[in-house]
Amino acid sequence: EGWNLARLVRKQEREADRLGMEVAAGEGVAVLSRFPLGPPHLHQFRSRANPFVRRIALGTMIATPHGPVGAVSLHLSVWPRHNARQVAALPGWVSRLTGPHPAVVGGDFNAPEHRPSLAPARALWLDTFRQVFPHGDGATHTLRWPWGRIWRHQRLDYIFLQPGERRWVVLDARHVETPD
Repeated sequence: EGWNLARLVRKQEREADRLGMEVAAGEGVAVLSRFPLGPPHLHQFRSRANPFVRRIALGTMIATPHGPVGAVSLHLSVWPRHNARQVAALPGWVSRLTGPHPAVVGGDFNAPEHRPSLAPARALWLDTFRQVFPHGDGATHTLRWPWGRIWRHQRLDYIFLQPGERRWVVLDARHVETPD
């Protein structure tokens, strides 16, 4: 596992270099920025039921021309009970990391929009996609049967905004498809 993670981090670093960006990377998650990054902070969500499965959040501060902004990239559990505990722990950790500054918290939450476990995140943070498209199709994950018919079409990935003391406004949000 360690070898694969090291390979993934090197790949993320090469991609950031190709794009001319700063990178904070670790254990499968990364933050890329055009602006200087502070030190990375990893938060591991461990499971007592399965100690070999770890989910991760990586956070850092970005020195933007408009002041410091926190950035968190994460990948949470697919198991609803574990996922709910992880989402509930996030706001406190993000707040300790960013203080009064705004933050962007995004990644694979592995929870569809209707799941009550997203309530702690929604209570404190703005769902950037829903701010712009209150009724739009926000699906980020589609599974198809072998014959092509859609089996599951739902939103599992989110980008939330913690506005901070200086209120930020979401002007646009979009899904970007990448070739790979």
